[in-house]
Amino acid sequence: MGDALRAAAGAAVAHLHVTPVKGMAVTRVERLTVTAAGVAGDRAFSVLDGEGGVLTGRRSGALLGVRPSWDPGAGTLELALPGGEFVGGPVELGERAEGTSYGKTFRGRVVAGPFGEAISTLLGRRALLVRHDDDVTGWDDAPVTLVGRPSLDELAGHAGRETVDRRRFRMNIEVGGTAPRAEDGWVGGEVAVGEAVLRVVGRTERCVITTRDPDTGAVDLPVLKVLAGYRGRDDVCMGVLCEVVGPGAVALGDAVSPCAAGAPAGA
Repeated sequence: MGDALRAAAGAAVAHLHVTPVKGMAVTRVERLTVTAAGVAGDRAFSVLDGEGGVLTGRRSGALLGVRPSWDPGAGTLELALPGGEFVGGPVELGERAEGTSYGKTFRGRVVAGPFGEAISTLLGRRALLVRHDDDVTGWDDAPVTLVGRPSLDELAGHAGRETVDRRRFRMNIEVGGTAPRAEDGWVGGEVAVGEAVLRVVGRTERCVITTRDPDTGAVDLPVLKVLAGYRGRDDVCMGVLCEVVGPGAVALGDAVSPCAAGAPAGA
């Protein structure tokens, strides 16, 4: 891991994202709070199909074009739909509902008002917007995700593009000032990001959602094929998965300091 540490000298937070509603568009923010359970306000809601399943960008690409705005303090939610319509208002909770995706159950209470109807119309099928119970986390594999911008640039080069839209990968933290794939070398160690300390537990295996345009949900870039072409068929990964060692605030420009496995971050 020594080369990876040296390559990270001068690394800093370049972009931050949260996703208030699982499966909908990511929201760029200037600051976020990492709690013991993950990023505050991230995937606080999900969209269920009413038949025991969860609707995400994998199953329903049109969800990616819905831009949510969630104000936990005021208790209000607004959805900007792809056609230009807006629905919003206070989050008033109704009946209980739950759905399972890849072995994980997402349960909570259905949000009353215009939300479910608007999403159902967009998708052409029944859809329920659900506010997760307090003890339910909305992430799939790990509380926090992280990627290096140079890794995205490397992918773009192999895809024959000048750049690739970072929103395809739906990562919480994007780091600049590293070498391509430097974050892969952080697996097994800890990394200080702003005030937070994360343990990097694995690489993020990518899925079909990365092939979809983040605004329309249409499949338009063979990301998985490109990754397999230069990383190998058994390494279709981009970015890393992190557990929370120490909660704290993270802001744009904050330093990112990885350390070797077994050593405390910042040592």
